This record gives sequence, structure tokens and C-alpha cells, in this order.
Amino acid sequence: MYNNSDMSRPSHNVDRKLLAAGRAMLAETGPSGLNIRNVARRAGVNLGMFHYHFGTKEAFLDRVLQETYEEFFSRLTLDTSGPGSPLEKLERALFTVGRFARDRRPLLFVLLREAMDGHKPTIAFAARNLPRHLAIVRALVEECWRRRLLLRASLPQTISFLLSTMGIPSLVAGLVDKSGARRPMGLGPGAFKAALLSDSALRQRARLAIRALETRRK
Repeated sequence: MYNNSDMSRPSHNVDRKLLAAGRAMLAETGPSGLNIRNVARRAGVNLGMFHYHFGTKEAFLDRVLQETYEEFFSRLTLDTSGPGSPLEKLERALFTVGRFARDRRPLLFVLLREAMDGHKPTIAFAARNLPRHLAIVRALVEECWRRRLLLRASLPQTISFLLSTMGIPSLVAGLVDKSGARRPMGLGPGAFKAALLSDSALRQRARLAIRALETRRK
């Protein structure tokens, strides 16, 4: 039976359409440049529905960023909770971090830029979430230390080394893209990206990072 209330009930998919549009646009505009009218237009949604679902740009931006992070964090948690030695789990964690940095490199590039510019919502997002995945990596590193599997250094030094090894190449690839270099390091653009960002390259880099810190047993 037809119900008049159906006319005023928002579509269940409207919020998802808006979020998808926001995620697609965020890497282009950055958080500070995201325009809610443009988001609604891209999603094919009336602007009033944006306000119905999210209220403010700040709430919407927080939701977009948080959902993106939660996908990564769920994957990291899953990849490090399975069987294997602490070294194997640490290697899987590094691969997951590297894959996220690769797949989201345009977004990470603008987030880094805006954080350096002092954009408060971006800084608040980072402050809220960075400790979560750092805690997983820290626990694995400390377990490796307890079992004397890794050489000891300061915790900040060790974690910075491991994570920068996985993340910085994605930023380098992004800078090369922006520079328009035709043959970076003597390679074609496709070969250069594959050498840095393919799954096999990420796995190799994770192994190399761990081997650099691994104790040498006689």
C-alpha cells in the first residue's frame, strides 16, 4: 500500500553517494578546498540532502577521512592477527602500510601538505588515528626485541625507519608524476612506478627493511 511518508523519507543510498563523491574529489581538492555544493552536484544529490545527512562540511569531511582510514586499519589488523612469527607479521604489516600509501598516494600527498599548512581538521584527524596503527607496529617490534629477532635501537628510530621505507617511495612517485619527467632514473614512467609500487616491489622492500634490522645469528 502506498504510504505518504515515503515521499519525505530520504533514500538509503544518498549518504553513500555523497561519501563516494567526497572521496573521489578529496585527493583533487584537499580538505580545505572541498566544496559541498560540488560534492552534491557530483553525487547527483540535492544540496538539502547533504545537510540532512551530514549537517556541516566539517562533519562530512571527518566521515570521509575516517571511513578511508578504517578500511586501512581493518586490513592491517587482519593481516597481523593471523599465524606466523613476529617477524612475519611485521613484514605483513609493512606491506599493508606500503600498499595503502601506494593506493592512496594522491590523498596522502594533499593531507601532508595541508597538515604542514596548519589545517586544523586534517591535524586533528591525524592526531586521532596515527597512534592506532603505530601501536600495532610498535607491539610487533617490541615482541621481536623480546625474542632477540631485531637489533635494538630507539623505538622512534626503528618505527620511523620501517614506515618511511614503505611510505616515502609513494611520495616520490607522486612527485615524479607532478614533475612530468619522461624517463625518471632512466626508466619509462610505467617501469619506474612498477619498480617502486608494484606488489612485488612492496614485498621486497618490506623484506629488505626487516633484514636491515634483523639480528645476525651465528
